[in-house]
Amino acid sequence: MHGGGDSLPLRARGLIGDTATAALVAADGTIDWWCPGRFDAPAALFRLLDAGGGAVRVAPAGPPIAGDQSYVERTNVLRTVLNAGEAALEVVDLLPWARGRVDGRIVRIITARRGPVDVTVEVRPGSAFGPARDVTTWSEGIAFDGVAVHTGAPVDGRVARFRLDAGERRVVTIEAVDGRPDPLSVDAALDLLDRTEVAWRSHLEPLTYDGPYRAAVERSFLVLRALTTSYGSVIAAPTTSLPGRIGGERNWDHRYSWVRDAALAVDAAYDAGLPEEAERFVEWLAGVCGREEFPLRAAYRLDGEVLDDADEREVDLDGWRHSQPVRVGARTDGDLQLDFYADVVSAVHTEQVLAGDRRVPAMWPALGGMTDWLSEAWARPDRGIWEFRSAPRQLVFSKLASWYVLDRMARLATARNPLDLSAPLWRVAANDVAGWLDAHGIAADGGLRQDTSSADLVDAALVQVVWRNPWAPDTRVAERTVDRVIQRLGDGPFVYRYGDTTDDGLPPGEGAFLACSFWVVEALARLGRWDEAHARMEELCSFTAPLGLVPEQADPRTRDFLGNLPQAVAHLALVQAALALDDGPG
Repeated sequence: MHGGGDSLPLRARGLIGDTATAALVAADGTIDWWCPGRFDAPAALFRLLDAGGGAVRVAPAGPPIAGDQSYVERTNVLRTVLNAGEAALEVVDLLPWARGRVDGRIVRIITARRGPVDVTVEVRPGSAFGPARDVTTWSEGIAFDGVAVHTGAPVDGRVARFRLDAGERRVVTIEAVDGRPDPLSVDAALDLLDRTEVAWRSHLEPLTYDGPYRAAVERSFLVLRALTTSYGSVIAAPTTSLPGRIGGERNWDHRYSWVRDAALAVDAAYDAGLPEEAERFVEWLAGVCGREEFPLRAAYRLDGEVLDDADEREVDLDGWRHSQPVRVGARTDGDLQLDFYADVVSAVHTEQVLAGDRRVPAMWPALGGMTDWLSEAWARPDRGIWEFRSAPRQLVFSKLASWYVLDRMARLATARNPLDLSAPLWRVAANDVAGWLDAHGIAADGGLRQDTSSADLVDAALVQVVWRNPWAPDTRVAERTVDRVIQRLGDGPFVYRYGDTTDDGLPPGEGAFLACSFWVVEALARLGRWDEAHARMEELCSFTAPLGLVPEQADPRTRDFLGNLPQAVAHLALVQAALALDDGPG
């Protein structure tokens, strides 16, 4: 099979999703990534990670040629236009979704915009990251290992061919089903399309943000909703093992739910005027916090259950542009991470406490237990926000996050009940952490350093000191930290997580991290450095064009996407950067 896979850059793909699973559609009309039924299911279409992987291509006859992709306005419905000489073919892809109901099929509506067009539907069967075992064909379709492709035309081998005159339509469907599915008529497909478009636009209606980055914020919330499961969990990304460096081994499975992402999603949705969306995330978060003993794990299954560390394994695939290993599953074997509790606490707003929001009493016992535990645990070495695979160490960002939890919870407890006896104890612990930061966290240039082992190590996460500042209202440490990060980790608008001299337990080398790049924008905006912030924001949004999907990482030199795509935490950072910029001069 030709088409899809690593013959196209990673950025030449659009996402379709329905809150249960997602697929990536390459610009040449190939769906080369899809996990049937669930985000974390074994992939049936995975040519993205191996030339022999499953895929379904719809395109004009002839060699694959990349077309132009765009989203139907304010939806997750993807349009790909493929030119063939004087003719042109439009492929509209969707996973139908309406009023929270999931249809389960990938629907591909094929229209000859200029014709006639000779169309090819090419199928490479795949199953569970490997070859399909049981392949059958019938007059208008191919079935393999519980997946069926209705091609809409007679199949010869693995290919169906037909001609469309200008304005004529056909429908191709891909679904997880045993046996032969009933064909979907053009009229029924157009009805599903209409319902799905209405549902996505309705989702955005409550959005209150109306600043200059409205399109990017809308796309971010559309992506986040597509990646939010029926449990209320948001997956980190719908893909696995897309590398942080081509040929490198920093290849991870992000098809699970990180506590940090869920908490940040609450904050972003609440701040942007999507309270129902915020409630969905809160329910999952409250379930995890209320059921588990502390420390929490960094990531969980979609339903909030604990991941089995033995599930992380390597599969025998070539990898994206030969980047190995290809990993399936995520390891969260109890390594201590102290940072993400700050994001959990940040998701509880003072206004909610004062207004008697019903979610606060439901979460308060778990939050209190978390803070009691952290009032002692903060002093321990940990593996931090980046989940280092080297030995635990005294990370400054983890201490900063711990201070924020203790300080904020003391304030929230007092607002909730001025006689709360926990508040003074948490205040004492917060002061202890602030003292540690004074004594051990500040480098010679006045900015925060990564850890206590060396004054030279820098960490981009530390720019969050701008909004989690133990020295407020004094901003000198915050200013110097931001400048330190930009100078040492910046490359144009892009920012690396940390330098190659940081021992993270893996061979050095990766792309710039998009979440960090947007955190710097937010930090500059909060410091009132509006021109710098806007300039960076505009470049970063331009980088994600034309579809607005934000990857995990970027190569600043080639402007290629790197890492899993799209990345929830990067989209969340974009939203908060846009909201921070909205507070400044117009």
